[in-house]
Amino acid sequence: MGLKLGQNIELTWGGLVINESKPTNEILKSKIVERQLYRFNADIGKWRQALNAAESIHTPQRAELLRVFQEVNLDAHLSALIQSRISKIMAHNYKLVDPDGEESDQTALLQKNWFKKTIKYISESIFYGYSLIEYDDLNDFEFGSVELIKREHIEPSKKIFKKEYYLTTGLPFLEDPFNNWTFYVEQDDNKGLLNKAAPLTIWKKNALGSWGDYSDMFGVPPRIGKTNVRDDKLRKNMENMLENMGRLSYGVFDKEDTIELVKASGIDAFNVFMRLANFCNQELSKLILGQTMTTDSGSSRSQSETHERTLDSVIKADTNWIEAVINTNFIPFLIEKHNFPLQGLKFKFDHTESLSLTEQMDMTKALLPFKDVPNDWINKRFGIPVEDKTLTASGDPENFFFDSRLKEFKNTYKGFDLIDIKNEIEPEPVITQAEEEQLYNDIYTGLISVNALPKNLYLGTAEQLERALFDGYGGNLKAFKPDTDKFKLLKKLHNDLYKFSAAKTFQNTAEMQSLLRTSDGALKTFAEFKKEAGSVFDQFNKNHLKTEFNTAQANAQNAENRQRMSDNKDVKPYAVYRTQGDDRVRDEHAALEGVIVEIDSPEMSAIDPQNDWNCRCFWESTSTPPPERIEAKAEIFNAGAEINPLFAFSSFDDQILYPKKHPYYKVSKQFKTKKDRNFDLPLPE
Repeated sequence: MGLKLGQNIELTWGGLVINESKPTNEILKSKIVERQLYRFNADIGKWRQALNAAESIHTPQRAELLRVFQEVNLDAHLSALIQSRISKIMAHNYKLVDPDGEESDQTALLQKNWFKKTIKYISESIFYGYSLIEYDDLNDFEFGSVELIKREHIEPSKKIFKKEYYLTTGLPFLEDPFNNWTFYVEQDDNKGLLNKAAPLTIWKKNALGSWGDYSDMFGVPPRIGKTNVRDDKLRKNMENMLENMGRLSYGVFDKEDTIELVKASGIDAFNVFMRLANFCNQELSKLILGQTMTTDSGSSRSQSETHERTLDSVIKADTNWIEAVINTNFIPFLIEKHNFPLQGLKFKFDHTESLSLTEQMDMTKALLPFKDVPNDWINKRFGIPVEDKTLTASGDPENFFFDSRLKEFKNTYKGFDLIDIKNEIEPEPVITQAEEEQLYNDIYTGLISVNALPKNLYLGTAEQLERALFDGYGGNLKAFKPDTDKFKLLKKLHNDLYKFSAAKTFQNTAEMQSLLRTSDGALKTFAEFKKEAGSVFDQFNKNHLKTEFNTAQANAQNAENRQRMSDNKDVKPYAVYRTQGDDRVRDEHAALEGVIVEIDSPEMSAIDPQNDWNCRCFWESTSTPPPERIEAKAEIFNAGAEINPLFAFSSFDDQILYPKKHPYYKVSKQFKTKKDRNFDLPLPE
């Protein structure tokens, strides 16, 4: 014989005695007088009236507002959003944990359909404002019946149950005996998100209805028949003929009559109605999911990922709230009212299990520098057979041992800070602080190396240099027609920028990788490595970046200026070399001040700015030829010999932003092929 929960067990000298006393089982659903909640055509006025009735202090009535909710729930977009949010909550696994955080065997008591329905009804309160859940038929710690009391029979402001929804009085469901078998949950405003969604859904429905009317009127032209309308026989024949031609509108007019269908000029019906409908959909997405791009098309992968994280935050907040409700109210209800053996246990959603394998892998990678993660766990979790790696000190790049070239890079930029250029735009961080921290972790664990470069660092560097390129050139690729010389030149410069970013990322990674071991080959602690790697990172991505940013901006500006001068050389065929004329001009550049050359000549290419890091020189077009051409050429080549040999190129003639002899491009023989493949990093299309 099984025992029902709620029965008291007493031991007497005669053996086991069953005390049949148990919580009084007053079932509210059996008291409901069924009346249909008729649907109606909801509009803003009816919603406001229903809201006022629900908020009445003395005689609150919830039925009309629920009728509005019933109507707006027919909207496909809104119902899909609600279902998406509830489904994401329901998709979480859950467990009961003891005070030490270990999962309890009692979790099995809640792994039942009745409890899953409880979570669903609690989740629905987010949208409706409240839920009153009634339980019945308890046997072996399992309720046979779990039902939601119809919300129109509940008045949340007074906490009463009404047998008929239009009544103003009722039974206090939070008091004995009703509270023995009912569980109530309520939002702060007890009206829920559907109340905020209602006007948006109504406006959208009206827009689509008006669009339909517009289509009926202007979508297909009416048929017009002209005849002598005073002749009954002729008029009747015309009407019959038009009617038999189809269901669309028609009219019969006198031969002299005219009809004019007037459309508002300058108004595009698609834009008017579809934009309003789309706006309402986007606002509903923001209201229900906190963002739009997981339901609507996004503009980029990074933005979509950001919106996905926003949705995750919304669901995390929901599950945290549900955890609090169950731990604070529901578990005590099960213990006190129905003797569930759940003392000392807490309900918890398992967020780890809801993560994708990629997300779990990222979390595991973040732990590796600080914690030992067992090989068998990694194998079981990700299906990857792993063994401990033995690191040896050698010249093999896979073993983290390089000769540092940082001094060479510093010497390359030697003197760049002598010319302090103040630009309207400055470079921003190439990656976030969190990404930088992850980079150190990944290099330390070997997930990032010269053979597996950090793509986000590469793209972040290119993005900053792009800003400088487009600013100097006066527009991005979309600003110029593809068949023009200006576009083709910018395309080449843009491509060179990405190659430079790839080479820089390779050298940056190699430098940090070289810091993993001491001179005797011992692996440094993570703290030691991170401190030294951080200094290298700042050198590459703060100090060097500023000069590289200025270089891209100035070379782009010069290339665009040269292109413009070349296009207009029929009018002004010569160019004058100009400096800024201040005390910061280098002597070798000052020697070129006023030199005149023929546009697009080899002489012009020989001294084309920039001629050193942060050079501020420029060309000025003129129609005045040089006074002595031969002497001018000699002067040019003599002065050109003093120019930084790294800058023996022209951004216009050679169609590059950075010198091909830059140390970033110097790699050992084993990486030559990798360099030719842009270090296996993607180039822009």
